[in-house]
Amino acid sequence: MANTIRSAKSGSDWTAIELAAYNIRAKLQDVTTFFGTPRLPDPVLTPEEVLVVTEPNQTTTKDGYALLRTLDLVVSISPNEGSPVSCR
Repeated sequence: MANTIRSAKSGSDWTAIELAAYNIRAKLQDVTTFFGTPRLPDPVLTPEEVLVVTEPNQTTTKDGYALLRTLDLVVSISPNEGSPVSCR
C-alpha cells in the first residue's frame, strides 16, 4: 500500500485496512482525559430551544439561531454536492 495514491474521504468511507495503514486507532477515554478538563462549560442553549423550536427565526438567542440555521443549510445540500463541512 506504500505506492497507493491516498486522497481525502468522508469519515464513514474509511475501511479497517485504511485505518491500519495510517496507524489510526480508536481509544476509549473518559471526559476529563479527552477534553483535558474535569468540568465542561455549561451549554449556551436551553433544552427548549434545541428540542422544541424548529425554525431559526423562532429562537431567542444568537446561538440558537446559528445552530438551527446551520442545520437547515446542512440538510438542504444534495449528497452530490459534497461535504458541507469546511476546514478553517
